[in-house]
Amino acid sequence: MSQAASIIPLMVMYGLGAWAMLPLGWLWSLLYIIYVLASNLLFMAVACPGCLNFGRRSCGSGYGLLAERLSRRRSGELFPSRFRACLPFLALSWVIPVAGGALAIYQDIVNGRTAAADIVPVALFAAVAFGVLPFTSKRECRSCAMRDRCPGASLTREGRDEAG
Repeated sequence: MSQAASIIPLMVMYGLGAWAMLPLGWLWSLLYIIYVLASNLLFMAVACPGCLNFGRRSCGSGYGLLAERLSRRRSGELFPSRFRACLPFLALSWVIPVAGGALAIYQDIVNGRTAAADIVPVALFAAVAFGVLPFTSKRECRSCAMRDRCPGASLTREGRDEAG
């Protein structure tokens, strides 16, 4: 999979996350996008420089070439600990739209409005975040040079199996 193609499901997920936040107000959607950008830039600047795919098109996340513009290469020994340090910030990008969407649905129900319009973006977000992305990540882990040292690979069955 090319670098551009591997990042598309992630960008779709973030767009759906902003849409799921929209019923709470455009400001919440905007704040979510800002948070997503900040947390991903943090990851690219802190974790990516220790990855073997740093600066390469072979990066399964699609961050390889962009990360090279943000930082310089670092020791690969630090990669696992830096990855784990960034993981909570990235994970919030998955939690915030679900929590925000659930709040919007709850507000609709309490106010006697139909919640269908708020359920759709949350359901689509969940399908991409918890279905499509794990599937594509499993495929990327199989061929990744870092799978034996990457905490992310341990989150996928194929990554664990291949890492031994």
